[in-house]
Amino acid sequence: MSYNENHYKMDEKGFKNQAEAERAAANGHLVETSNGYWDKQTGKEYWKDGTEK
Repeated sequence: MSYNENHYKMDEKGFKNQAEAERAAANGHLVETSNGYWDKQTGKEYWKDGTEK
């Protein structure tokens, strides 16, 4: 289980909401990209709304 899964509200689709993804990015746990976010620990990518690509 990744750090983000243990520390942020997530479900099978990704982050529960955009606010959680933004909070993870603000805390340095996601890298903001031009069209979403990237989790450098797992390599997963997420859309701006927090859902997994």
